[in-house]
Amino acid sequence: MTSDQSRPEAGSAIRRHPRRRTVIGGTVTAVLVGLLAGVGLGALPATAVPGAPSKLAFTAGPATAAVGATQSISVSVEDSSGNVVTSDGSTTVTLGIETNAGSGTLTCSGEPTLTATDSSGVATFTGCAINAAGSGYTLVATAPSLTTAVSGPFNITGAPSKLAFTTGPLNAPAGVPQTIAVSVEDSNGNVVNDTGRNVTLAIGANPATGVLSCTSTLTVADTGGVATFTGCAITAAGAGYTLVATAAPLSAATSAPFTVTGAASKLAFTTGPVSETNATTAQSIAVSVEDANGNVIGTDAGRSVTLAIATEPGTGVLTCTSTLTVADVAGVATFTGCLLSAGGSGYTLVATSPSLTSATSAAFTIGATPPPTQIAGTDAIGTAIAISMTEYPAAGSAHAVVLARSDFFSDALAGGPLAASVRGPLLITPGTPLAATLDPRVQAEIQRVLPAGGTVYILGGDLALSPNIDNQLTFLGYNVIRLAGVDEFDTAVKIAQQLGNRTTVFLATGLSFYDALSAVPAAISQNAEILLTNGSAQDVETYEYLATYPGDTVYAVGGPLAAYGADPNAIPIYGQDLFGTSAAVANMFFPHATVYGAATSADFPDALGGGVFMATGGRSGPMLLVGPTTPLSAPIAAYLATLAIGTPGFIFGGPLAVPAAVASAIQAAV
Repeated sequence: MTSDQSRPEAGSAIRRHPRRRTVIGGTVTAVLVGLLAGVGLGALPATAVPGAPSKLAFTAGPATAAVGATQSISVSVEDSSGNVVTSDGSTTVTLGIETNAGSGTLTCSGEPTLTATDSSGVATFTGCAINAAGSGYTLVATAPSLTTAVSGPFNITGAPSKLAFTTGPLNAPAGVPQTIAVSVEDSNGNVVNDTGRNVTLAIGANPATGVLSCTSTLTVADTGGVATFTGCAITAAGAGYTLVATAAPLSAATSAPFTVTGAASKLAFTTGPVSETNATTAQSIAVSVEDANGNVIGTDAGRSVTLAIATEPGTGVLTCTSTLTVADVAGVATFTGCLLSAGGSGYTLVATSPSLTSATSAAFTIGATPPPTQIAGTDAIGTAIAISMTEYPAAGSAHAVVLARSDFFSDALAGGPLAASVRGPLLITPGTPLAATLDPRVQAEIQRVLPAGGTVYILGGDLALSPNIDNQLTFLGYNVIRLAGVDEFDTAVKIAQQLGNRTTVFLATGLSFYDALSAVPAAISQNAEILLTNGSAQDVETYEYLATYPGDTVYAVGGPLAAYGADPNAIPIYGQDLFGTSAAVANMFFPHATVYGAATSADFPDALGGGVFMATGGRSGPMLLVGPTTPLSAPIAAYLATLAIGTPGFIFGGPLAVPAAVASAIQAAV
């Protein structure tokens, strides 16, 4: 080896002898890390260097203490990020009361002026005390140019004044132990840091001559202002016990009333069952496990309780989604989703559990049907107006009005589908033989319900309703369309053409009104039109119309002596009489109706407007014709019995049209 090789250049040893970097030791490792950091592979975390002083913060105290009791309080000088500025030693911090809950005065023995200079960023105040009791004191620390700090709230307690129950007593079974805590407080209700004071516990109100015992004994010394009694129990069940805590000369404390329960003895319904107007409404039922005095055993759990029907007024079956046997929790068995499959008045339920006395619920009703709503005026015209006001309560809410004569039915019978189509009421006014102008009430209702510029459809010719009515309505600002044929049969055809020649037709005799009235809501529900037959003969205008549209679906409402006799190829819907036909229409087109209507069979106007009402406004139900006396016709009663209990209904016409006894029979039949 040459001499040049034995003298490496300065700084070249590591490069020529790389194994020297593997020498074990912290020094080399640190050097390597430093080198890695130097080439951008990361730097070791460094301790944050505080910024300039920005704000103050309480870092020790103040805490709740007795009047005059001293404590130390520390306030730190911090930067804007909350770091203590340990390099600071010249900030003058002043301490004072911010919220003075008891008009107290703050003093600190170490700093009588309440001003201290920080050391390493912390100003310490020693021997600090407040001389008046109060709840919710706060202190404030200030220093020139720094953000002020306000302490959390604290209490200054006064001299011991009274006792208070702060834990228990609770409802519990006889003999079951519990822990009860009684605090020593000042006059403001602050717990005093008191120790060694003897507090004695005893029964106050004793409803069952019970005896109180505690494993800790009935007299214990408080610690930190709290006397704790453990293993406390009363020997006899009763409701309304109280305890009294005493420690002379302090004011005694009386606990809130509580119940000591006995052994489980019986069951009781505490929630439900209740009456429901809708048989599909599920309900929750709660049954409690009680002692002989009727106190719920809150510690009872896991006991099986079974629910069943006790009194069965109908044919109902009880089901609950929770099942009919459930275990109690804290003395209560809860049955959810409970239903009875059939309505009835006077149901009761029974709850049973082995070894306990069973409970029977109060009587209740399922599916009670409300009385039908009666819509009526003082006469037929007034009833039509009342129906209009019920259907269109807001002024200007109708899109049109259909007007027919009130003194004869023929032209009006086919008008129901038209009124539904144009979204307006069907009103009636006296015909030409009786009046040459609108009934003033009808004019007022048209002006209320239909904005100026709307259309009024008049049914029938000049012999039905005077042409003066057209002029009267035009003068009021309405567009008038009169639909009239050579007779009532042709007028019905004109109405069908106005509807657009629909593909479903209801035929009814034009010689009487019964069948057509029952057909009105059904025709509306089927988007159909109503045409009239000449009894059991087909009128020429009706025949020609049907021949023009041979593919139409045709229903004949009425038997062989009525519409079905006029068109034996139609689908027949009829019964043995007008009531049977009314029920037959209802059964065919409204087998599961959620609403129903009824009107007298003695005249046409009430059922005419009512039929439109029953198939508009979101309703879809039949128009049932009823007589003036009870009992109801058998087919009508049978149909009503198919409806769900609770189904609402409407009666069109006043008590002279449908007497109260008939209305009650309708309600009872549902």
